[in-house]
Amino acid sequence: MNMRKTFLLSVIGMLLFSACQKYKDEKPVEKPIEDQQPDDRLGCITGKITIFNTGGTTDAYVQLLASKNGGAIYSKRLGTNGDYTIDNVSEGVYYFKVYKKNFVDTLFHETIRILPKAQNGGDCRSMDWAISKLPPHLYVVGVNTENVIHVLDFGESDERCYFQLYNNSETTYSWSTDFDEVRQTKRWLGSMNKVTGSLKPNETESISITIDRSGLEIGENTAKFLIDSDKGGGWELTISATCLRDHWGW
Repeated sequence: MNMRKTFLLSVIGMLLFSACQKYKDEKPVEKPIEDQQPDDRLGCITGKITIFNTGGTTDAYVQLLASKNGGAIYSKRLGTNGDYTIDNVSEGVYYFKVYKKNFVDTLFHETIRILPKAQNGGDCRSMDWAISKLPPHLYVVGVNTENVIHVLDFGESDERCYFQLYNNSETTYSWSTDFDEVRQTKRWLGSMNKVTGSLKPNETESISITIDRSGLEIGENTAKFLIDSDKGGGWELTISATCLRDHWGW
């Protein structure tokens, strides 16, 4: 009787071991998810958007579209200074759009192609764009602002100031100034880092001007010069600087 029990227990044990081994052998092997592309197979786009005269970049978005009238495939809200980056973009040709409710709904004038990082040296596609509702013209605007300016104020202590030239038209502007001529009579004017140049459509360029405060007279000092272009419509800019005391500190 005991031998029969032992025999039955042995058979049951062998059957259980065989079933466990079979389950182990047939357990499915986890496969990698094929549709998860590695980063180097995807692209990205980065840059800065400047919006003039339309309330700035607050609550504005950059969008990538497959067609002019299609919905946004990718969308990114602009940072406070207009910077943006859209990551993990599939390779392709897109329409580039800047959107701000009740202000801007503008497509870039041509499509853009985004390549995988592996084909672009590991970098993102760069795309800067300036947008305005101002009439086509060559404008003088403050640096990092949307405001046109007519006076460059050095105040009581500054010796260098900056402004930007902005071409919001669809044609290239060649520009020049009479700054060097004005400097012959206004000896306290220093230098202008660039007095001629050209601006492509929707392009901006930063310009700096210096003054020599030792040449200022007590009170407010002003000088006016003209920024002109080959399309006409010159822009007069006034330089203002204040001196509260003479060179001996009186």
